Amino acid sequence: MATNTEKLVIEQETDCTPDQVAKIAELAYLKAERRGFTPGHDLEDWLEAEQECLYNESKDSRVVTGKFGLKAEA
Repeated sequence: MATNTEKLVIEQETDCTPDQVAKIAELAYLKAERRGFTPGHDLEDWLEAEQECLYNESKDSRVVTGKFGLKAEA
């Protein structure tokens, strides 16, 4: 479980939306669950989940150049 200090740092330094934070938290929980909730990996789980979540979102919102200029691809 993340300490209060770790939670505070995550909340203060993130540029994520509340929905993104919820997705990251869920993914971090699942990572911990798969590992059997072994102590001492909270921050590692969070950072890996954050990286995966934000990477997947960036892939989903690629920008492509079309015939009439730039267009967001969903």
